[in-house]
Amino acid sequence: TEHILNYNDQGIALAGLIVEKLSHQSFYDVVEDNISNHLCMNNSSIRPELPHPLKNNLAKSSAIDVNTIKSHAHDYILTYPAAGLVSSPSDIAKFIKMHLNSGSGLLSENAIQEMHTRQFANHPELRGWCYGFAEWYENGHRFIFKDGQATGFNSRLFIDPESKWGFYLVWNRS
Repeated sequence: TEHILNYNDQGIALAGLIVEKLSHQSFYDVVEDNISNHLCMNNSSIRPELPHPLKNNLAKSSAIDVNTIKSHAHDYILTYPAAGLVSSPSDIAKFIKMHLNSGSGLLSENAIQEMHTRQFANHPELRGWCYGFAEWYENGHRFIFKDGQATGFNSRLFIDPESKWGFYLVWNRS
């Protein structure tokens, strides 16, 4: 049997819509009720209209255009419900800790292990894909990661499931 990987936001969006149908709630409410509130991620939102405390504390991205520095306005990435999380580094740290602490009561240890397990690779010696993460190998050591992009910003979440540590970077990409 031949397997083909097709990474795209549409598959994740479909999974989110299935969650909405099964829960009879908007995906926004499901995420807030079951993830953000549980992990005390008070500086995070996936809603297109950000709550005022979060909206007022957004980092600003800028770019040099000729000899002028121009700021980028925040934009919402409309691939609902596959993307669009706005979060602080301290809230992302809580998400990383959940992954490193066997689910922290939010997910079962088995669910976390399944999310961290390779689900597909084009070849056994190449990086593969997990549920929600991709693999990264450095000096024979395996990590999992997730990249993010928004106007003017890039981010990378890195987790070492074996050694139980992780980090999050966000930078101005202009």
